[in-house]
Amino acid sequence: MNIDRSPIFPDVSMVPEVVGQLGLIRFDPSDDQDRGTILRYEAQTEGDGWLGANVFLYDRGFDLRDGVDQEEVAEERDSSFKRLRANAIDPATIGIAQIKCQMPGGQQVDWQWACLRDSPNTDAEITHVAIRVDRGYFNKVLYTYPASIESIGRVALVEFLGDWHRVVT
Repeated sequence: MNIDRSPIFPDVSMVPEVVGQLGLIRFDPSDDQDRGTILRYEAQTEGDGWLGANVFLYDRGFDLRDGVDQEEVAEERDSSFKRLRANAIDPATIGIAQIKCQMPGGQQVDWQWACLRDSPNTDAEITHVAIRVDRGYFNKVLYTYPASIESIGRVALVEFLGDWHRVVT
């Protein structure tokens, strides 16, 4: 594993084992061809429930300021959302917006956000796309859980986004 090329985590010891309620499953740092890092976090909930987050930190070669107010951030969200919709059986859009997540201490962090339910079936999954720029890199989170635990999943998503932002910045 070539860990000295990760833009945010130059050493594997800097990668958090737990973010929100989810444990680290995979860490793929960038290589010479790819200027990005991929992380996977997961957790089991009561019953058959689970929570999963794929996190992508990457550079598209833009000169970006931290935050969500640049056109490129919304375009990146929309591009990711289109790919999710294309892979869904019968997708239903839940929302597309700029959201604020409350951090400990009262700070609010903005994210460009979109969400879909992949099918009307009882075994449907809900996936959130949340993206912003931190430390000059796109910081994208794909957060997924079964629709049957939507209330748990939404709370855990906000917790994950707040904790992840603290880690990255």
